[in-house]
Amino acid sequence: MARGFSKATAAIQRLLDERQQIQIWLQRLTMASDTTPEPVRARVRADYERRLGEVMKELQTHESELHTTMNRLETTRAGLARQETEAAERLAEAELRHAVGEYDEGQWRQVHADLLGALVKFREELKQCDDEIGRLEEVMSLIEVPPPPPPPARAVGPQKKVPRKEAAAPAPGGRQDELAFLRSVTEDESQGPAPARASGAMRAIQEPAPAAPPPSKEYPDSEAQKGAAPRSSKATKSLKCKECGAMNLPTEWYCERCGAELAAL
Repeated sequence: MARGFSKATAAIQRLLDERQQIQIWLQRLTMASDTTPEPVRARVRADYERRLGEVMKELQTHESELHTTMNRLETTRAGLARQETEAAERLAEAELRHAVGEYDEGQWRQVHADLLGALVKFREELKQCDDEIGRLEEVMSLIEVPPPPPPPARAVGPQKKVPRKEAAAPAPGGRQDELAFLRSVTEDESQGPAPARASGAMRAIQEPAPAAPPPSKEYPDSEAQKGAAPRSSKATKSLKCKECGAMNLPTEWYCERCGAELAAL
């Protein structure tokens, strides 16, 4: 690992190195001679895989330490990157000063060697830190325990449809006729009353009901109730009406033309 962290993370480094060595052995095992019996090859592969599993289980116990080491490496990398940028700027500044003649050849060789050596050193440490971060990220991705799968969704059966109750048919007769009449004269809440319906309803309200015809003055009530015998057409009209002068039968009580009472004449 990067310099300065090997002592604090000796156990993690040992496990990482052992893991890397076992992986190399597994890769070489596939390229070994085909003359090895397959049961022997399978037994060796199973041993390496078992040892690799034990290393990974032990690494899981150091998960918190791995996170701490990762944070430290990232902080170190940020510092190395800053120093590498500053060293590159100093080297560029020295090249500019040499170009304008501030340094002679002897001074330039010494300044260039010092600045270039510092820049190379920072870049090597930065690369080493990047490699260690990559290794830790790989190990941490392997030892992280995946979250448990979500519980299976409960199957929901089809909902039963409740049959709607049909509205009871209106009783035939007067009640239905009254409701129909009320609906015909009631205003629609959304569209207002129909013109023809509204005018018909107003006329029905304003116009009085026709009065019953007056009783006939030709016969008195008693005579109409008793069913008097029809008058003879041969009788002589000798009773003159003083109101209109029309001649009437002497048995008449009212004038046939104007309806005036003849008895009072």
